[in-house]
Order: sequence, then structure tokens, then C-alpha cells
Amino acid sequence: MSVYLHNAALKCSLGDTIQACTDNYLSYQNTPSDVVVADLNMPVTMPYFTFASSTDELPHERMYHVMDEQVRDAIELLNLSKTERQRTGLFLGSSSFSANHSEYSYAQELHQQATDPLILPNIGYGKITEDLRNKYDLSFHSYTYATACTSSANAMLYAKRFIDHGILDHAIVLGYEFYNNTTALGFYGLELISPSKSLRSFDARRDGLILGEGCATLCLSKQKKHSAIKIKGGAINTDSHSLTAANPDGSSIANVFEKALHSISAQQEEVVAVKTHGTASIMNDEAEAAGLLKYFTRTLPKLFAIKPYIGHTLGACGVLESILTTESLSRGIIPATPGLACATHADKKLGVTLAQENSNATPGLYLLNYFAFGGNNTVLVLEKEY
Repeated sequence: MSVYLHNAALKCSLGDTIQACTDNYLSYQNTPSDVVVADLNMPVTMPYFTFASSTDELPHERMYHVMDEQVRDAIELLNLSKTERQRTGLFLGSSSFSANHSEYSYAQELHQQATDPLILPNIGYGKITEDLRNKYDLSFHSYTYATACTSSANAMLYAKRFIDHGILDHAIVLGYEFYNNTTALGFYGLELISPSKSLRSFDARRDGLILGEGCATLCLSKQKKHSAIKIKGGAINTDSHSLTAANPDGSSIANVFEKALHSISAQQEEVVAVKTHGTASIMNDEAEAAGLLKYFTRTLPKLFAIKPYIGHTLGACGVLESILTTESLSRGIIPATPGLACATHADKKLGVTLAQENSNATPGLYLLNYFAFGGNNTVLVLEKEY
């Protein structure tokens, strides 16, 4: 079944609207800020792609405000009646969900009961989805996905399946990641944050990743309305090779490529370009590069990476990077990743390079890669119509 993607809303370090984010992304200029975690024995400073606009709201208050605003925008975009909302599901994906709210509540409790600190409270994954679903009178088919960096990509794929099976006519898919100390210090403690403050996917100079904030919402619908980009299919697999990465020989990633294209009876020659996951961490780039070379045995499609310009937005990257990709394709552009993994700086051990110049986005298939901690691998297949 044809299921169209309609981009509803986007906020990240590039800007507060889809147009601003796309314009700034295609200028290929964005630098991280420094964040400081001060309430430790030794303060920690690290690079972070924070939201473009500031606010006086507490972090969790801003999170709920932005999410509510984006769901409302999605409903207005599709012009859904009350009856149509009952056939519209809500699918949320995130890595940290309400961690910033939990941290705030913990700090408040600690302040009030300084002699007996409580365990960090869990505000609840499903409650956010439930509250938004009830507020906007959406279908009871509303779900939450927590599969690390593939969370909102998996939400997109499952939303499509609900529409394919006639259970829903529309789906609102929201991916979000808001700054919280727990996540930032976790990656810092694993020594995954780039000391040079540069995220260089597949590059010989790469030395780690940079995290980023983002909240992005798109709609899936049987109706064409605003889009000529379809989500055709995709696949998910889980590789138990490691707790933090796929098998570096590329076998599990090649397998998910094969399954994704098999899901729509397509061949590798039909793929025009691939949006890489491209975290710039040593093991993830190794596994992804090996998987690309193992599967695309004839000619590699054009490759590009988005994370150098927005950071790794973890569970939000599925929807966020899908929007930036489809907006670029709709403008007729396959985006480049200039200056990174080029002929001069490509990591020869990986054997892949990234596109250095924009090229014409011809009709055909485009793959979007998302690979997560825990070995969860997801590839989405999009089609730009003729």
C-alpha cells in the first residue's frame, strides 16, 4: 500500500521550523555549544547541539509544551475531523523520554529530604502518549517505542504497518530527545564524546560523537495531500554480538538491507542514495561501512550523513533525519557531507566515502539507516515518485 509522509514540525539546533532547519542544514554550517554539568565533585564540560532558541521554561516544561504543539500541528496539517482522529494513531519514540522531569523531581525531593535521597523517580514512558492521545481524541492505537537510537524509526515502520493492515488511516509519529544529565554523563562516561568537538562520520579523523536535542513530528497517511515521498517498507533485526554495536564484520547490517528491500520486492540497483547512521564512533562506523560494502556488491549508492550538523539525537533521529532527508529530496537535492570522509580524509580501513557535492534527487528508492545500542538495526525504504 502507498503510505505518504507529510512533515509536520521540527525543532533542533538548526532552527525552530522545518524550513529554517532545512535551509540551515543545506548550508552545511552548524556548530555545537558547550554544556556544563556543574553539580558534581568535578564539573564536566562537553559539546552538545542544543536547541536553536532559548526559553525560560524548565526543561521538562518545554518538552511537554513542544510535543503538545507538534501534535496539534500534525492534526492541523492533515485537517483531521473528529471522526478521522479516531482512525489516527500516535506513535512516540525516544531514548530518554521524561528523564529530565525525573531529574527535576529527584532534585526537588532531595532538597526537601536531604538526609534520605530517593531513587530517581520514573515519570512513565506510556503516560506521555496517553495524555496526548486523550487530549486530541486520537485512536486508542497509540504506542511508545524505546529501542535507543532506532526508537522513532521503528515507530515509523510500525505506524506504516498499522495503515497497511487497515487498522488506521493516519498516524502521527513523534521522535524527541531533550537534554538531560543522565544521558549526557552516560555517553561522557563511556568516552564516546568527541574531544575535538567535531562529529566526523566515516572520517579518518573521527574521535567520537556529539549528542543533540531535537523534537520532530511527521504524519503517515494513505492520502497524498502534501507529499510526493512514500514510505515503501523497511526491516528491523537485532544483533546480539555486542551490548553497544552491531557486528563489525557488517553481516547483521547487510542482512537488514536485504530484508528491507525484500519487503518491497526491490533490488539493490534501484537504490539511488543512502542516508547513513554515521555516528562517528569507531565501532558503529566500522559495522555500517562493512555492511554497506557486503550488501552493495556492485556499486555503492551515493552516501550522506546528517549527524555532523545536528549531533546524534538518539531516539529522535529516526523522524528528525527522515524529515531533513525528505525535505531535501522534495527540493530536488541529494544532500552532501562536504569535507568529511572525502578522498583526502576518508578512513581507508572503512572503504567508503561520503558525497561531497549536492546532486539531483532522481525518482527512485532511498534507504535511511538507524542502528542502536543493543544491536537493534533498522532500515527504512522511501520512494521519491516520478
